[in-house]
Amino acid sequence: HLRSHQNLLAAATPGISLLFLAQIAWGQSNPSPLPPEARGKIEVGIDHTLALTADGVLWSWGRNNYGQLGDKTTDDRTVPTHIILGPYTGSRFKAVSASNHSAAIDMDDRLWCWGRNNQGQLGDGTTGAYNSKPRVVQLGSASAVISVACGYAHTVAADASGGLWAWGSNANGELGIGSTTSSKVPVQVTKPPGMGSVIQVAAGNQCSYALDNSGKIWAWGLNGNGQLGDGSTTTPRTTPVQVAGTLPSFWFISVKSAHVAALGHDDSIWTWGHNGDGQLGLGDTTQRLQPTRVLTGLAAARRISAGVSHTIAESLGHRAWGWGANGSGRLGDGSATQRLTPVAANTSTGLVDVVEVAAGNVHSVALKHGGALYAWGSHTDGRLGTGSTTVQTSPLLLAKLKLSNDDSDSDGMPDSWEKFYFSDSLSKDALSDTDGDGLKDADEYLYGTHPDEPDTDGDGIPDGLEIQWGLMPLDPTDAEKDYDGDGLTNLEELMELIEGVLVPRTDPTDPWLLDTDGDGIPDGEDPYPLDPVNADHPAASISGTLRILTPDRR
Repeated sequence: HLRSHQNLLAAATPGISLLFLAQIAWGQSNPSPLPPEARGKIEVGIDHTLALTADGVLWSWGRNNYGQLGDKTTDDRTVPTHIILGPYTGSRFKAVSASNHSAAIDMDDRLWCWGRNNQGQLGDGTTGAYNSKPRVVQLGSASAVISVACGYAHTVAADASGGLWAWGSNANGELGIGSTTSSKVPVQVTKPPGMGSVIQVAAGNQCSYALDNSGKIWAWGLNGNGQLGDGSTTTPRTTPVQVAGTLPSFWFISVKSAHVAALGHDDSIWTWGHNGDGQLGLGDTTQRLQPTRVLTGLAAARRISAGVSHTIAESLGHRAWGWGANGSGRLGDGSATQRLTPVAANTSTGLVDVVEVAAGNVHSVALKHGGALYAWGSHTDGRLGTGSTTVQTSPLLLAKLKLSNDDSDSDGMPDSWEKFYFSDSLSKDALSDTDGDGLKDADEYLYGTHPDEPDTDGDGIPDGLEIQWGLMPLDPTDAEKDYDGDGLTNLEELMELIEGVLVPRTDPTDPWLLDTDGDGIPDGEDPYPLDPVNADHPAASISGTLRILTPDRR
């Protein structure tokens, strides 16, 4: 969430200078933006983490019992794993969200969902325990998605025209459609009078939120802890209502469960909802029914993330702060002591110059300027991504992943990508073809394919051959399709069985041409599909090999 920060504090306490207040809140007298950089993004679900590199490559790690990592398995990952969603070449993304399911918006503004689907929260018209294979979700006739948020069992999104959509569970009106009827596909939410174009959405445990272009926050769904911020607690809302109070114009909102954190354009921090662990940062454990400003310990922030029972923020001085529950050290202050007001995370391990933070259930993650990632809290299910098997009460560096695009040997492959696949960043050069699939390793990075697997999508056609013929190396169904309608699958046009092994044909036909040799006979009916001389019988000189078509033509 990039924006300009021009004020240290818009509303200072009367009689106290801005500079003095800043020194108290941030421990420095001249907080300023770090130099501009292309940087990645991080998002923490309940027990897993998603990360995007500066150029949109997706990585994930942690718990995977619902396939929420997107690697098409349900195996937990203790270190970052490169995720290829396919079938679109490159698999690059610009936004992610996570709960027990995950979502991502790609560079073409398409929305992808995967993971738990017991309430239809994946939006593909189905329900089931889970689906570990990512799929594209269409928001009615909307052509582009700009924001998405995963709740516990529902999903909310905003389209490029400022429209609002929701799907999944609706037991407490969290879809905002005026009823408690659930939906397995996206349904458009009717915006109430006064709501502008939606620019960001957020979702928690049976509650949903929208931020409009005038800086107003709207909420609907479950309200047992005052999490809707409308001044009440007992009445779920089945349509959006505006949060109450004398408030600034907001630019960001975050929720994971039943408490909410938001940032004003003046950098002020506001929280409301459940507060049993002090996660509101207000010095007590009393819930708040409408937004209340945080002033003790940390009065302003650039980034903020509400976890299940704790909150993490980035101060104007680019340090990580936390408050609320601290079991397993999720606040990163070197202890497991509950904090009712913000405390700074330990910097002794190198976590300074913070540019992004994210909070989950019992762990937290931060992104440092330059692309380094740090994690702390519970290690269970590999959610820290460090490979560590011990609780971390202070931030720990993820040595295997860096979200910047540093390329120390200038071979076209980022160091972190090379280290993941090859253990170091110098053993390969731009011309290497480690897996022998016909694609140079540097091209594998560009296309999003695996440099150590010749057939990334497992469809029987090597990655290089698919690229050569304009097929999709990330789509496992590509091989069985017949794009040109000639009666041959793409696999049959390009591959053949020799002694029980699939190998590339020496005489491939074009999977995009009905009649490759132009003799008037479709390839699937032509015994000599590469001989344009004679359509009725073999020519004296045959440019292709006779193809005998059997029920199993492979």
